This record gives sequence, C-alpha cells and structure tokens, in this order.
Amino acid sequence: MDASGSFRRNTKSKNIDILALGSRCSIMFLFNNGFFSKPDIELNIKIKKSYNRILSVWGQTFFYSVVVGIVLHLIYKTSVIAVFKSFFPFTLNEYWFVTCYILLALFAPYIDLLINQLSSSNLKRLVIILLLLQILPLLLNKIINQLLLAITMYIIGVFIAKNSDSIKKLQMKQVLFAFVFFFLMEILSIFLLAKIGLDFNSLFHFTYFFGAIVIAVPLFILFIKLKPFSNIIINSISKSVFSIYLVTEQFNMRNIIWNKILNINEYEKSPWLPVYGIVVVFCIFCICILFDYLRRLIATGLWKIRFS
Repeated sequence: MDASGSFRRNTKSKNIDILALGSRCSIMFLFNNGFFSKPDIELNIKIKKSYNRILSVWGQTFFYSVVVGIVLHLIYKTSVIAVFKSFFPFTLNEYWFVTCYILLALFAPYIDLLINQLSSSNLKRLVIILLLLQILPLLLNKIINQLLLAITMYIIGVFIAKNSDSIKKLQMKQVLFAFVFFFLMEILSIFLLAKIGLDFNSLFHFTYFFGAIVIAVPLFILFIKLKPFSNIIINSISKSVFSIYLVTEQFNMRNIIWNKILNINEYEKSPWLPVYGIVVVFCIFCICILFDYLRRLIATGLWKIRFS
C-alpha cells in the first residue's frame, strides 16, 4: 500500500520519513524469489513452474482489477473508460510491480542458468555493477527501469543464498546494527535533501530504490537468521496478502481510498499520523484478507464441482 501520492507535495511535513519507507517489502519479496531459487533443478522444470506461477499471478491480478473497477463504477460513478482500462491491467501498466514480477518469472530460469556459470567472485562483481546501475540514473534524475531493479534484487537474493554459510556467521546484533544505521541514515538524508529544496518526486525516488535496497538487505538477513517455524494461521493468511496490493493499487482505487474514503492528506502534518496509519493499515489488511479468503473458498468450490 502506497499512500504517498495522496499527500500534498510538501517536503516540510514532519512525517515524510514515515511516508517514504514503503518499498522494502517489495524488494525483500524479490530477494526471497532469488534466495529460494533452486539451481540444481532442470531448466525445463523451472520453465514449467515459472509459467504456472505467471498464470496464477495473472489470474489474481485480472480478477481484482476488474472487480474493483466495476465496484467503483457502481458506487463512485467512475467513468466507463476507467472500467474498460481495468480489463487491461498489464497492457496499460496498472500494476508495475506485478508486470515486473511476471517478466522476472519469465527470465528467472535463464538468469539461474547464467548465474550457475559464474564463480563466486564474478557473481559479486555482477551484483556490484547492477547496484551501480541503480545509482547512476538517480543522479541524472531519470526514472529507473523497474525490470532492471527486479532482476537486480533477484540476483542479490541468489548471492545471499550462495553465501549463506558466511552470512550465518554474522552475529544478530551486527545485522541489527546495520539495519538501524542505514535506516537512520536514510531518514537523515531525507530531511537534508528536503532542506536543500529537492522536489517531492525526486525525494521519494531516492528512497524507493538504492536507499531501500541498503535497508532491505540487513532486514532480509535478520529474517533468514531466525529459527524456521511453521504456523497454519500465518500460512493461511499469507496466501491472501497479495490481494491487499491488488486492491489498494488499482489505479482508480488509489485516489478514492486515500482521498475520498480515508482523507489521509488531512493527517499529513499531524503527530497522530503514525497511529492513524497503523489503524488504517490494520483495517484494510483485515477486509482484504477476508474478501480474498471468500474468493478462494468460492473458487475451490467451483473447481470441485467442475471436476466432480
């Protein structure tokens, strides 16, 4: 969920540090795909699994885009053109992250094939080069290619997996210190950049890419160093988390939910913004999870009827 676009373009807001820190989960998700990729599996099997994953993601995205588009048209009288656009979520770049993920899934088997041919030192050099490519467009104030970002995060995830033995030797307090240090440095950089008059879009552009990466890496390592566990409730909820993104990032829903329903910009300078944000996120989380659970229940029932 990204509410930053609903705020006035005012870099003097006291809460701008909170608003800008929303892209870590996306980056960690891409890390996760690379980290759990299995290099020993045959290419044909990987390609088949990628296609299955793509079909699943495409189906969910199309469903939510269309349903949300129709509901908003009926309740808030959005235009017929907006409803038409909801039927083409990928062609019209409605969900940039999903589009990048699907493209990444297509390339992933071949990326793994390339990585398997690289030595540890060459893989490290590749990671450094890809990270540098995240900085250079930023300095030139250009929009970073989202697919390049996705591929970079995937390869970093593979790099972390291949060096897991060395990473496990790191103490938890060292990793935690790195996370807190980079987090505080980013907050400081946001205020400094705001003080020198950097415009709103450039400010958020900075925190959404390279700044987000250096924070997401130690945070991801913190999680993989934790003792593995399994919980049936968490596993059940995790199946529906994707729906939160699909609902809240639908191109018409973004404006309606933050500006017309929640009026989030009224709390921009309020000291209660963090509390309000937590309550809002929790409510949206619960509603979307319950709706998606119902969707999966109906889909499972229809599937059983069809093949019974």
